Amino acid sequence: MSCEEVAALIRRIAVGFTMLFLSGFLILYYAIRKLACATSDLCTSASLGPGPTTIHNVDVLVSVFVISVLFVLLVGLGNLNNTEDRRR
Repeated sequence: MSCEEVAALIRRIAVGFTMLFLSGFLILYYAIRKLACATSDLCTSASLGPGPTTIHNVDVLVSVFVISVLFVLLVGLGNLNNTEDRRR
């Protein structure tokens, strides 16, 4: 195997593991969210008045986390590509 093939394999593995992690995280989060909404009043805004519910704030945090993990992955992959271009 040449260095380019190894680098491409590492990139594919990194992307695969990151997507597997994010998928598992989101599945687990939404299962817990569904349980929390079914057993408490976190999803209703009647107790809080007008505005976002408590679970909405957690949804925003989860969205920011997922987007930041994808951003870090893309930056890391971009750095790998730049490193390979400099070696040539």
